[in-house]
Amino acid sequence: VSGLIAHLLIDRWTVLVLSARDHPDYYVALTVDSTDTLLAETVAGYATKQSKRLLALGWKAAEIGYFRREWPSPVTILKVASMVSSTIIDVLGIPTASTITARTGRTPDLPRPQVTPTRP
Repeated sequence: VSGLIAHLLIDRWTVLVLSARDHPDYYVALTVDSTDTLLAETVAGYATKQSKRLLALGWKAAEIGYFRREWPSPVTILKVASMVSSTIIDVLGIPTASTITARTGRTPDLPRPQVTPTRP
């Protein structure tokens, strides 16, 4: 995860989406804005336990089911990677790297995933 985040910080027009291979609507998306702020978004649906865990990890509630986080420059890659990894494993329930899909693309070319509000 650290290497992917480092690449993202170098190529500011890229968006990175890490998701469960079998449930792509459960994801962590990261991008960098024009002020070099790293932006992240994740989803918890309507599950209260997931929402509480995301808040405990430092995510901020954005809209129902969505959580966001911002890191202004300079970004501490290991801190971000730790939070993203905890979110992927503990909240989204993606147990191993082999079950993660990492997609990258140019920001305008990669639409926001449609989120299913309940977890399968």
